[in-house]
Amino acid sequence: MKIALVIYRWTKSTGGVERAVRYLAEALVEKGHEIHVFATHFDHLQEPDHLQEPIVAHPVQMSGHLPWGKLTSFAANADRALKDHKFDLVHSFTRTLNHDVIRLGGGTHHEYLKRMKTERSAFENLFVYLNPKAHVIFRLDQKGLTPGHYRKIVAVSQQVKNEVMQYNGVPDEDIVVIHNAVDLEHFNSERREEYRQALDLPGRRVLMYCGTGFKRKGLRYAIEAAGRVKDSVLLVAGGGKIAPYEALARRVGADVRFLGDRGDMEKLYPAVDLLLHPTLYDPFPNVCLEAMACGTAVVTTRVAGVSEIINHGENSYVVEHGSDVDGIVEAIEQWNPAVGEAAARRASQQTIQSNVDQNLEVYRSIQGNFTT
Repeated sequence: MKIALVIYRWTKSTGGVERAVRYLAEALVEKGHEIHVFATHFDHLQEPDHLQEPIVAHPVQMSGHLPWGKLTSFAANADRALKDHKFDLVHSFTRTLNHDVIRLGGGTHHEYLKRMKTERSAFENLFVYLNPKAHVIFRLDQKGLTPGHYRKIVAVSQQVKNEVMQYNGVPDEDIVVIHNAVDLEHFNSERREEYRQALDLPGRRVLMYCGTGFKRKGLRYAIEAAGRVKDSVLLVAGGGKIAPYEALARRVGADVRFLGDRGDMEKLYPAVDLLLHPTLYDPFPNVCLEAMACGTAVVTTRVAGVSEIINHGENSYVVEHGSDVDGIVEAIEQWNPAVGEAAARRASQQTIQSNVDQNLEVYRSIQGNFTT
């Protein structure tokens, strides 16, 4: 079959959506389907050597320089470009106007604004709600999630499904939940002891925070918790303004080491005891799944979609809100290596093949003649 995949950027990035599209595209080509990718940017066109047929790239032009103008023009131009071809199925991974399947990996903007409201000043909240970008996102979501513009919606967590039903009035039967997958060849615990020794922090409780968007993902609360755990060190991997967090670390007496952006997380995850991810809103954080696959337990929040695969105290830990520093500290103090081992076993179920198979089942549900 001739299938179109639509994504804002087709890159070598380690971002969750980029990996999800790449895994699916390669699997579909291997199954004999003709795959076309529509994106505004391609940073690599040479496909893996193991693919017998190439993935066809279709650059989508954008107009304007402001963020909301780019979003609108991408959606409109992608829609026009898709109509120039005849596809058996269109699967979108970003905000588009018409698609057979659309994957919602970023949750809903309504819920994001609601969750972040308490973290902003009154002026910041006013600016956010007056920002044209928010209104453009609302309009695009309303159009793309209106019956007649889609045939199935894929949500990365039950949390996202509930949000789309609440804010967009989508019927339950139109939404399928498919949790994210992890590349177990890249993220695993096989060399855990080697990486731990290389980190050279004997006798310390080694904690880690990973991600950009420090405010939304609760770095403040991770630092406050680390300051209350004796003989602990918190490694922070990710880019952002660190000066306020350095000041906070000094104030609470936490040993925090800022590592900046890292391209070797598969070596860092196994080397630490716990990943702290006290996020305020996260539809399904891949960092948690990657850490678990490496045998590292995580402490995250109920509003992180990954909490749906966690049994608290058995294979990781879940607190109700990122600001529950007491709960984070309690989880850290309860940790033992067996929890990390159980985390690896649970993450091993989130395979790429399973994810691809679930997407193919969605295709079959709307294309009765779809073959794999």
